[in-house]
Amino acid sequence: AETEGVLHQTVQLLLKNQESDSQDDSRIALLVLEFQRAFLRVCISMAKLSSTTVAGVAEETKMVVNSGVQMLEQLQAMLKDEKEDEEKEILLRKVFDLYVNRPLVGNAPIRKVVFRTPNESIPILSKILSEVDWAVCELLLKGTTLSRIRRMLSRVSKSSVNILSRSLIVLNLYFDDRLLGQHLLVGLIAKDMQQWGGVPSGLTD
Repeated sequence: AETEGVLHQTVQLLLKNQESDSQDDSRIALLVLEFQRAFLRVCISMAKLSSTTVAGVAEETKMVVNSGVQMLEQLQAMLKDEKEDEEKEILLRKVFDLYVNRPLVGNAPIRKVVFRTPNESIPILSKILSEVDWAVCELLLKGTTLSRIRRMLSRVSKSSVNILSRSLIVLNLYFDDRLLGQHLLVGLIAKDMQQWGGVPSGLTD
């Protein structure tokens, strides 16, 4: 919440400055901050679901995701003619620790940090957001039967979905004593047995 507040204040400051300065750099910075705020909002809201808010938050998250993808498309259009700058690359390497992933204990090899250009990063971010939409939100909203949940999770497994979406799925798969926070597992199993196994309802009631 504190980070989101800082981002909001920064966005408002940029909006004020933009009234007197309409340079591309200002608009790009504004879009980046707006996207970061939307992305942070998605992560926070999907990590704090309850059985009473699942559907509403999932629907709201889909709208935020769609807005975030549109921001990235605008950003990509603004950056498409920008040339790679060697000075920016040098600055990037000075600002970020290349050995951030080095183990403090043990002799495991250091995982290489890859720095991508903005034009390379935008499609990746857009894909991550889209996966939150179809892999997480759709599961929460449309996973109403055990067989459907299995099919949707099977698709996620085969699609090499990003670790963010996978983590959100695992986090929200079972909470508040309900599957996806909404369905009694016993009831879903009983309906699945009746539908696909031909088990009489009298044996499962």
